[in-house]
Amino acid sequence: MALRTNFYVNFAAYPKDFKSLPIGIFDSGTGGLTVAEKIISLDHFDNITGESGRKDEILDFAGESFIYLADQANMPYGRYDAAGKTDFLNDVCAHMIFKCHKNVALCSFEVPDKAAHTARLVRLGVGRQDLSSYSEEDLRPVMECLEQHLRHIDMGEVPPTAKNILVRAMTIHRTLPLHALVVDPYLFIEPEGGSRVSETQAIKRILTQFQSWGRQNRVWVIVVAHPRKLSKVGGSNELERIDMYTIAGSANWANLADFIISISRIRPGDEEGTEAD
Repeated sequence: MALRTNFYVNFAAYPKDFKSLPIGIFDSGTGGLTVAEKIISLDHFDNITGESGRKDEILDFAGESFIYLADQANMPYGRYDAAGKTDFLNDVCAHMIFKCHKNVALCSFEVPDKAAHTARLVRLGVGRQDLSSYSEEDLRPVMECLEQHLRHIDMGEVPPTAKNILVRAMTIHRTLPLHALVVDPYLFIEPEGGSRVSETQAIKRILTQFQSWGRQNRVWVIVVAHPRKLSKVGGSNELERIDMYTIAGSANWANLADFIISISRIRPGDEEGTEAD
């Protein structure tokens, strides 16, 4: 009996002629759309002779179909959580809500469970991780503060485009004037324009939309991004320093963002901490 898993493929049911199957492109998010664009628009071969390097004004894959799989359930790949980004973001949100009494709308793809995110913020509001000794009455001031100043944006079945996120943020803003909109992380945002839009173009559009809406409505828009794969410095095990130019996807982050804060995990001596630049 064949082992069946969620990833089981019944090859016996496949077409005998593999040429009829689409070409699959797999990536951890939407970043691979730039690669897909290059493949689809490639004209490097003569389609009649098959000779390399002889463009014939006919796309090499004109007769092919493609399936692009963005594994957003498991992205981003790598140990980005080790940078302490999520903890830092929670600290920022908690400071805005509990210390500054600012109104925050949170669109979190990283922690989509509203109850889980609220629980983390409650711990930060109380200043303790273990709340077992606290009664409901003890926690009431913190909970009331969250209810007053925090709103979660749930995309539901609507595509998570920048436009749709801003529509929901605007709905909140009309009844609760927002001071900040937090989107975590940007990799879950679907680009508008389909696969023909390059990653650079998609990021520019996303940031421009957020920036324009934020300035028009006087709302800070905080967008979380992950670094690209970092290179090792001088052949050692030490990775290059994270800055605005190591953000995955595009230099538009450095060009369009008003402020960029880079978060790194540091280990001075035997201690461990998070460094923000």
